[in-house]
Amino acid sequence: MGWRRRGNTQIAFSTKRSAGKQIATGIGLGVMLCLLLYGLFAYGPWLDQWTVDAYLETLENDYLYQRAFSRTEYESLKAEVDEPFLVTKKEFRDFVYSVRDLVDDPFLYFFYDDLTTRDYTRITGRETGFVGQDSEDSPLIPEDTGVIRFGTFKEGLAEDTEKQLETFVAEGKRVLVLDLRNNGGGDLDEAERVADLFLRTNNEIYSVRYPREEVTKFASKTVYGFERITVFVNEHSASASELLALSLKMNLGSRVELIGPSTYGKGVGQMVYTNPVNHTRFYVVNFRWTVKNHDVDDLQDLLEPSTGELITEEDYWNARRPLPQEG
Repeated sequence: MGWRRRGNTQIAFSTKRSAGKQIATGIGLGVMLCLLLYGLFAYGPWLDQWTVDAYLETLENDYLYQRAFSRTEYESLKAEVDEPFLVTKKEFRDFVYSVRDLVDDPFLYFFYDDLTTRDYTRITGRETGFVGQDSEDSPLIPEDTGVIRFGTFKEGLAEDTEKQLETFVAEGKRVLVLDLRNNGGGDLDEAERVADLFLRTNNEIYSVRYPREEVTKFASKTVYGFERITVFVNEHSASASELLALSLKMNLGSRVELIGPSTYGKGVGQMVYTNPVNHTRFYVVNFRWTVKNHDVDDLQDLLEPSTGELITEEDYWNARRPLPQEG
């Protein structure tokens, strides 16, 4: 009897162990299958038809240059990506670039990841936001001057900027330098909030023209006044940073000086649509901005003339105009 119980116990234990292995194997296979499917969606070469349809609807509803869809070439271009069962990411990107060529628009973009391309990863991995003030130990910065350097405009930037301005006011700074070099733009609403820190109530910050309407934004906040605001720009200053520079200059006049070479020249803004599952991002030009009927091309004429190239940090500081002497 004892031998049989041990035998039965051994057989029962073996059965439970086998069932546990089967469950673990099933779970493992399920996880592997999920990872495989994710890999195919994220890094495979194809787009599913739902994504294609959604992006086409987005383009036709939100694109600023609606005249593109009245061109005879558009329907044939659309058929190449809308009708086939399978469309590659590269084919859809080629379609997007063909559409922008119809209206000479350089700012309609489609980025993606696949086994060889990592544009989506590169774009989504950019650092953004408030950079902060320069070291007070820099010999280039006068004692009465506060400096704020910006990264890309994103949510929270204006709040951080206002805190820094409060510090400068408490320290008795007379002059402010806003460094927008290498600032490629970002959230237009955040650029509006930054401009609102310096402009008087009801000053026009900017106007935007969408496909079906036009909207004008006005200042409404408490003004932080400085005797002079110097804005540093370069060829990589674009979009929202160009808007901020132009808005300050158009509203504050001679109190603002713009120093740097010609900026990037991006007088439009985009709606950004991201699909993190298949690692694609679609930038659709949605509006054009102006400030008091002046656009990004007019900004170039407002840059302070320089007698030499602006390359080093010292070049920029030496290009500033001196403040009028007190008394």
